[in-house]
Amino acid sequence: MKIKQNHIMKFFWIAILLIICLSAYSQTTKLSIQMDNVTVREVLKTIEAHGKFVSSISKCEN
Repeated sequence: MKIKQNHIMKFFWIAILLIICLSAYSQTTKLSIQMDNVTVREVLKTIEAHGKFVSSISKCEN
């Protein structure tokens, strides 16, 4: 039981460190765009094309 708790604690701390690192990265990255009368999909495509970002919105076609 003690070994299982150690594994859970290690996983927990690794997850916390990853969250902190990702948070720091997202706060230092800036991207400026200006678009009028476009869909959200077009905005996300532009962001993906100009930055190191990938949207998590489903890319299904209507």
